[in-house]
Amino acid sequence: GSSLHPVIWDLDVDQDQVFILWAQGGDDRGYRVDVFDADNGDFAGHFYTQTSSDRQNMSIVIEGNQFYTVDYDGGMVYKYQMQENDNT
Repeated sequence: GSSLHPVIWDLDVDQDQVFILWAQGGDDRGYRVDVFDADNGDFAGHFYTQTSSDRQNMSIVIEGNQFYTVDYDGGMVYKYQMQENDNT
């Protein structure tokens, strides 16, 4: 049988968090981005790029509470406002 090998397309570090964009898990919400604490490596949560995964979005940039993703097929850069997670 074949095994699934995770592929990281991009990563970004902003303030005290590390964001990893995976090539797997794409759907109409886009590809999955995992968020980790930069100090201790703890998993902090995840979100999706919002750029539909039928288009290649292989790059993310995080700046404060905004993130950018690139749709390479259409040559578009999308900007999103990140919302605070209230699960404390």
